[in-house]
Amino acid sequence: SSLGSKEMVTRADSLTANRQYYEAFLLYRTAVAKYPQNSDAWTGIGNIQVMMCGSMSTVAYQQALNAYPENQNPIIGVANFYTKQAVIEYTNKQRPEFMQENAGNALKYYGMVKDKQTNYKVLNGIGTVQVVLGNHDEAIKIFGRSLEIKPDRAESLNGMAFTYFEKGDTQSAIAYYEKSLSIDGGNYDALSGLKNSYQKLQRPDIASSYETALQSLG
Repeated sequence: SSLGSKEMVTRADSLTANRQYYEAFLLYRTAVAKYPQNSDAWTGIGNIQVMMCGSMSTVAYQQALNAYPENQNPIIGVANFYTKQAVIEYTNKQRPEFMQENAGNALKYYGMVKDKQTNYKVLNGIGTVQVVLGNHDEAIKIFGRSLEIKPDRAESLNGMAFTYFEKGDTQSAIAYYEKSLSIDGGNYDALSGLKNSYQKLQRPDIASSYETALQSLG
């Protein structure tokens, strides 16, 4: 490719935002092949591997830190990896000790981020960890801070909705999921959350419409 490694990363970031993960992954890999010290490209690889549930993401993040130790994004990436593992264990409800271990590791890495008090991505991660630990009121405060910083982020609204759902306030969960869906109509977490919320309210007629929308995402 005639693109430089920085331009490749910019384009790959855009592909990732558009959920074109395979194309983005190939571009990040091309960037690090061309310039192995490109920390942002390694971070991009790690982020996609987390989304695909690949534990190899931690290797990519370590490469990113080796290339540029001041880069905060791979630290956030490692924390997000542990958060995702904690959520999986929380959902499965079979290995609480692994859930606690992953949650603890996530909080440790989020704590290393320099701008953790003002970074909405970090706040969202910490909020999610607090939910799986059962600290719903603390999670609501944290997602509230995140939404003050960035009011129109679908992932922040989904986090608040998830918290209310787990707390047992299904109507509040629906309100936040609907707002999230109005921002990003192809939003799996919001569609899935609305389906689960209406199932909980014993409204299979409404839940089925969200199931149909989920299936259309592929």
